[in-house]
Amino acid sequence: MRGHLHEGWEKAGRVLALPWTDAERNARIAGLEAAAGIAYWQADMAEARRLYVEALDLAREADDPAAIANAIYDLSFVFVMTRTDLEKGRALLREAQELYAGLGDAAGVARARFGESTILSQLGDLAGSGAAAREALVEFRRMGDPFLIGWALSVAGLAAVGQGDFPAARDALGESLRRRVATRDLSGIALELYDLAVLAKAEGRRERALRLAGAAAALGLESGTAIMQLLFVPIDMSLVLERPADPRDAAAWDEGAGMPLDEAMAYGLEP
Repeated sequence: MRGHLHEGWEKAGRVLALPWTDAERNARIAGLEAAAGIAYWQADMAEARRLYVEALDLAREADDPAAIANAIYDLSFVFVMTRTDLEKGRALLREAQELYAGLGDAAGVARARFGESTILSQLGDLAGSGAAAREALVEFRRMGDPFLIGWALSVAGLAAVGQGDFPAARDALGESLRRRVATRDLSGIALELYDLAVLAKAEGRRERALRLAGAAAALGLESGTAIMQLLFVPIDMSLVLERPADPRDAAAWDEGAGMPLDEAMAYGLEP
């Protein structure tokens, strides 16, 4: 959240290099989850998968249903984001949801439902994706978890973009950015600036889309956040995925990339 993914990755590697015993299995699982999460946000899905698989193996060895459910939930997103095996990702999420339900873990069930929303978006079922994200959002709001609220709003907002419901998209993505700004979640801010670039592109607001994309790319580079490169986007985003060659478009991109953080956040929140 603080935009120190490069440093976090280095520290996580030092933790995982430490010797450990069976008595420290839970600490090892926690370290693996932390390292895998950093790799995930850096879009290094091969490394994230390796670490999440080891965490799941250790959780199964410990026969700990809560740890198993959490590790399965984490691992599912590797298959979702890489689009290598969406059915495998869906099966893992269903297994996690059953375990969470058996444990009486309402928050876990909601997280699994959110995971389902990401799979549905990848499959192009935008109505189903938006509905699942909004369903999970109800529980996330009850929990008061700003990170999960932001993610659910992001998925719901992008689904609304794809369905042409721009007012709903503006509401969802605007709230997500406001929440991430309030918690100073730099990785999340980079993600939301990109989401808002998607919305602006869909609305035909070319220069705004380019400025927002430039700002998102600059903040992503600074923080190490690259996950937006793997997001399913319901429209053609070739214009803003990377710095354009056209001089006029490049000038708008560079203007966004050169914005100080506070200015970029304010620009993203403009009506």
